[in-house]
Amino acid sequence: MFLSAHRSTPSLTSRLLYQSLKISNFSEKVFTKLQNHPERRTNQISIHKINRKLLAVESYVDNSKIITVRGKTSSDKHIIFLHGGAYFAEAVKGHRKLMESFALSGFKVSFIDYPLSPENNAAITINLVEKAYNKITSGYPDDEFLLFGDSAGGGLALSLLLILLLLPSTLPFRKLRFSCPI
Repeated sequence: MFLSAHRSTPSLTSRLLYQSLKISNFSEKVFTKLQNHPERRTNQISIHKINRKLLAVESYVDNSKIITVRGKTSSDKHIIFLHGGAYFAEAVKGHRKLMESFALSGFKVSFIDYPLSPENNAAITINLVEKAYNKITSGYPDDEFLLFGDSAGGGLALSLLLILLLLPSTLPFRKLRFSCPI
């Protein structure tokens, strides 16, 4: 299904989907708890918790954290990762493990810790994600980017892609891909 006719190995989309499904194992009980009492400041995505085999850099846009991780040797393939969580839940350990897995596979991965509801609205969140995208892409001008989001993060990635398509000369089409596996 994800294999193209001329490839004998799984596509990038297929590999990303597999890793997401393997690592993201939420139960209904956990989801209900998160929805009724969303935890804040859990810091599951922190440079202090990133696998020691990886290099991590932290930066900020409008007080929101961006963490970029990569292996000691990495390609110019760069994933911009927007986590799921129904727009109200912070990133969890599984998201960090997924980032680490991508980075250990040779990708650079930039995680955007976007504003959550109910404290923020969609306009604030999308505006921040656009600013973060601009900061990341200007900091790594030679990289080829992949917008990656699971669940709500996929919705944000798609929203960002649509904004970029509407803005003149913002999007180098040859350097951006999109993936929303879940």
